[in-house]
Amino acid sequence: MLSTLSVYNFIKYSYTKSVSDLLTSLLLLCIASVLHAGIILVATGYLYYFLRETKMSLFNVRPRRAFVWAVFGVVMVLLLLNKDIFLRKFAVGVSLEQLYSVVNRPAPVHAGSAYLQGYRVSSLTDLITFVPLKTIYLLLSPMIWDVRGFQDVAAILLDSAFYLILMLSMCEVWLKRHLVGKHKLLIEALVLSIVAVAAVFAMGTTAAGTAMRHRYKILSLLLITTSIPVSMKIRRAESIANRYDM
Repeated sequence: MLSTLSVYNFIKYSYTKSVSDLLTSLLLLCIASVLHAGIILVATGYLYYFLRETKMSLFNVRPRRAFVWAVFGVVMVLLLLNKDIFLRKFAVGVSLEQLYSVVNRPAPVHAGSAYLQGYRVSSLTDLITFVPLKTIYLLLSPMIWDVRGFQDVAAILLDSAFYLILMLSMCEVWLKRHLVGKHKLLIEALVLSIVAVAAVFAMGTTAAGTAMRHRYKILSLLLITTSIPVSMKIRRAESIANRYDM
């Protein structure tokens, strides 16, 4: 709920440029990260948005924009100074070997829906190739080739298939050519947030049952991203109707 409200306020900020909307968005996201540290990576999309927006208007630097960057800087410093609160589940300050051991953590003995247990990460190259694979499993498991019975079939039809449709819709929205400017930039930022959050949750997930629970955290982001073009059409229709009424 908190991350969804954060994204809502960030979308408001992208249209209104109200600093209060931005501050509300960041505050809600920080509170959400206290409950689950991984959700803080929604901010990667926010950061991408500001980097691109600044580049798009490099010769039009305003005091408000400088203030926004100052806010981001302060929030980042606070997060790092209080990493035990906000970043406690991240491997901050650990060696690569320790990180590999976390990624290679075996599934619990009772986890009948465990997946990718035969893969072992022992190098940075392994990690780079393993992250996309685990992310796909997080979003879509149980896979068809892992079906053990009726329960897995039901999970695929009632859960995995739904996320597959949403992700295909998200890709379609992302590739729409008529979306330009801030609309396109906003969608790109939200897609990045979804990928970042899914990837970090995937690293700590070893079974389909856990994956189904963890991917629910990005459901609202998927729905928001796929609904932006619909919202734009409604607003455009309302604008045309208002002109005719006048």
